[in-house]
Amino acid sequence: MLKKFVICLLAVVLLQGIIFTDTASAHRMYIVQQEPGQFFVFYDGREAATMAVVTLYDEDDNILLQESVNSEGIMKYNPRRVKAVKAVADDGMGHRATYNYEVGNVAEVPIMYKLGFGLALLVFVAAFFNYRNQQKNKSNV
Repeated sequence: MLKKFVICLLAVVLLQGIIFTDTASAHRMYIVQQEPGQFFVFYDGREAATMAVVTLYDEDDNILLQESVNSEGIMKYNPRRVKAVKAVADDGMGHRATYNYEVGNVAEVPIMYKLGFGLALLVFVAAFFNYRNQQKNKSNV
């Protein structure tokens, strides 16, 4: 009787968790140079990171300029006055993105490729352990 009660209670808690929770999605912050002297800071889905602060650094990691982005996620500066080698955007909530002037805008690996690789890795590990288990069972017979 107690076992049945515990199973029902867990089912109710699980159902409530599914029905009454808000969805949350993990997101990453990006910084892209749109043109010389202008950065666009955004999250996944191209939503502007309006709370971000962009810091420009020189070769010795000295701060040259620290500026907040506007309501559209854009930070502008005069590139003739500031000769930076690195720009770092930080939104104060744990998101941080770096732009390196020598490398430029780097294309991100599409999420479908990452997902496919992760699933393939899981299938490989499962197949390996399944094969090992079958070999073990054959030797015990």
